[in-house]
Amino acid sequence: MEKLLSKKRFNELLGSYIVKPPGKPTLVPVEDKRPEWNDVKEDFKEYIKEE
Repeated sequence: MEKLLSKKRFNELLGSYIVKPPGKPTLVPVEDKRPEWNDVKEDFKEYIKEE
C-alpha cells in the first residue's frame, strides 16, 4: 500500500494503526551508542548486595 499511496500519504492515513515492535537484543561492543536493552542488575537487584 505504501508504494501505491506514497510513504508520506500512507503515514498520514494509516500510520496510527501500524505497530513496530522493538528489535531483537544484540551483542554489541561497549562503544555502541544505543541504550542498553536490559540491565541484568535490575532483574536481580534484590539478590545483589552493593557496597
